[in-house]
Amino acid sequence: MDSGETQYLFKETRVNLEPPAPSNVVTIRVPSNSIHGRGHRKPARDGSGEDETSFRLKTLATSSSIYHRQWHDTPRSFLWRILEEGTLLSIRAVDVCKKTQAPDAPLVLNFHFAVPIQQGCVAFSDPEEHDSLCVFVLDQAFQLYSFTLRPDLFRKRAAVDAGLSELGKVQAPSGLGFKSPHRMVAVTAETLLVTVNDGGMIRLDKNKSHEPSAPLWTESFFNVQGWAQNLRSLLPFQGKHTIKIRQGQHGIQLSHVGRGHQFWA
Repeated sequence: MDSGETQYLFKETRVNLEPPAPSNVVTIRVPSNSIHGRGHRKPARDGSGEDETSFRLKTLATSSSIYHRQWHDTPRSFLWRILEEGTLLSIRAVDVCKKTQAPDAPLVLNFHFAVPIQQGCVAFSDPEEHDSLCVFVLDQAFQLYSFTLRPDLFRKRAAVDAGLSELGKVQAPSGLGFKSPHRMVAVTAETLLVTVNDGGMIRLDKNKSHEPSAPLWTESFFNVQGWAQNLRSLLPFQGKHTIKIRQGQHGIQLSHVGRGHQFWA
């Protein structure tokens, strides 16, 4: 047995989910254009289980993950959680280490939605040309919200107040009026993919037009019959790859798949 010093491959760092102070929590109420949002009310609860229910709603997330930005690093990592029966999206910076001169980002942004968020339909993107975090949220009324969060929004409350009117945009994709979304991913800040219940897929591309009447997103539909062919047309590579097996002369044909952000331009 090697008598040398023990090498530790991983170091554990605890992330405290509670904000350092109540003043670090910024509440942002997202307006809804849907009639479902105006009529949505949280059910009344009896006093016997109020403490337990309140703890579950405010603390236990139905979905959560950490998103790491590829192009920018101050801050780089963001923890997002869905709370309060899908009506609250909480986002905060959780960088374990940072540059010496980088300012702190202590604020927690809580987005309150009038309609619960659709399961599996929260996506993030890090645009290379702008230092910002793009957040895309689809609610159960099939309204697509697009938020552009600059780093200073996580540092100064005044920045949130000043830019609140331009923080987000909303559109109801027509294709979701007769299809149920299953999952949404952000290929880039300009392209979203939504898989639907019939096995098809909807591609949303951000409109380059600056006309006020132009929709924010343009939609392309791919049915399940031509899904594989449509997918190959979007891939930047078309080559086939072969793995040789020693025991025989046969090869296995593979379609090379890279990381998610490399699939489409």
